[in-house]
Amino acid sequence: MVHQKHLWRSLALSFAPLMSGCAPAVQSNGAHLPSVSALAAPTFFTAPLLPGHDAYVSLATDAVRENLVSRGYVLQPDARYRVDVGVAVGARQVEVVRPEEKPVSGQRRAQIALCRREKYVLSVAIVDRTNGRIVFRNSASTSRCGNEPRKFVQELVRAALG
Repeated sequence: MVHQKHLWRSLALSFAPLMSGCAPAVQSNGAHLPSVSALAAPTFFTAPLLPGHDAYVSLATDAVRENLVSRGYVLQPDARYRVDVGVAVGARQVEVVRPEEKPVSGQRRAQIALCRREKYVLSVAIVDRTNGRIVFRNSASTSRCGNEPRKFVQELVRAALG
């Protein structure tokens, strides 16, 4: 019995590195959404979606809208602030950087993988419609297995909105 327990523990430890990559953390640029009291009029509307958008765009836009409303922002058609939501999905090796940053170069060594990982990126910008000033801009990203953004889009939204 002791030998069997040791065997299971060894197997669990040997698969731990493979399984630890199944749910990586969400990374963000660290910006925080302005509080409702810091804005002149905390009203917003989301930019219209382009024709032919995929389900991930709708899902992300709805999640951002719901998160803003839960924080006290007011959704209305003639709002002062326009919220732009951007999404991207690509190979995990894709690096997302701002124009003022340099991309990280270098190859990652090949790893044993149980799935094909993709990088999911969500960006949010809030623009003051009275003067065109960008009030807030941030993004969040994660790499996940499968094609189920519904399972982690809320996590990306929370990270992107700070």
